[in-house]
Amino acid sequence: MKNIISISGITKTFGEIKALDEFSLEMEPGIFGLIGPNGAGKTTLLRILLGLARQDKGTAEILENETSGDPLRYLKQIGVLHENPYFPPSMTPRQYLDDIGSLYPTSVPAEDLLSMVKLLDAADRKIGHLSAGMHRRLGIAQALVGKPKLIFLDEPTSNLDVSGRDLVVKLIVKMYQKDDVSFFITSHILSELERACHNVAFINAGKMVERGSIQELVQKHTQKRFRVITSDSWTLEEILSETEGIVDVFVDSSTSIIVEVTSDLLTGIESQLKELVKGTDVKIYGIETTGTLEDVYRKVITHA
Repeated sequence: MKNIISISGITKTFGEIKALDEFSLEMEPGIFGLIGPNGAGKTTLLRILLGLARQDKGTAEILENETSGDPLRYLKQIGVLHENPYFPPSMTPRQYLDDIGSLYPTSVPAEDLLSMVKLLDAADRKIGHLSAGMHRRLGIAQALVGKPKLIFLDEPTSNLDVSGRDLVVKLIVKMYQKDDVSFFITSHILSELERACHNVAFINAGKMVERGSIQELVQKHTQKRFRVITSDSWTLEEILSETEGIVDVFVDSSTSIIVEVTSDLLTGIESQLKELVKGTDVKIYGIETTGTLEDVYRKVITHA
């Protein structure tokens, strides 16, 4: 299976700041998530892939076209949702999508796009009168106009409520399954990437720090991590933070904490924890194994 994105040794500097440092990545068709803190290099990478900036060294290809060449060779095969897109406030969503569609050899009708993103009721209202969440959904519709093979989504669910975020995640999965459209997504809402993505990569300080399938990464980085259900999270955190064999501990809620332990504590962990709180008012009600992208993020980014 051919890669739809191939990046090899890209470096990009701004003055003395290295935004990207020998960054390499290969993406097969599917749904891919790029994860990292603010300032990690995600936006710079997107700008290079979209032909909006040039790397200092290294190569990048999209759909087998080098980004340093003529971007028109691949731009009409991709869709893009920027983090802060601009829409003409005096136009309606229907007019805007019709205009954008006229730029492509073939396009999805505005009516169909507005239906997909649940904006039909606002199709003929001025864009300037729409809410921030509606603007986000219009941006997603715009990314789909030209029947792209690959769509870049930068924070696609920002400004959306729960139902709006669910709509976007389901739409992404459906378009991949039904139409073979691939997605390259950046988002700070890791639970949504977890629902949609096949593979993810973590970037920090311009470098690739980890990548793989979600299942592989969760198993690799969270096999010694547990959620402890307790009567007093804060006191238990204080006790465990001074305990040998506890690698990491933090409060998850008023009645639960997340604990990472060494191999020595894995056997009989519940009984060992109950022994630690003897003589205190803290009660331990149970222990659950836990493993999410957020846990992986804490491991490879926060505590790296």
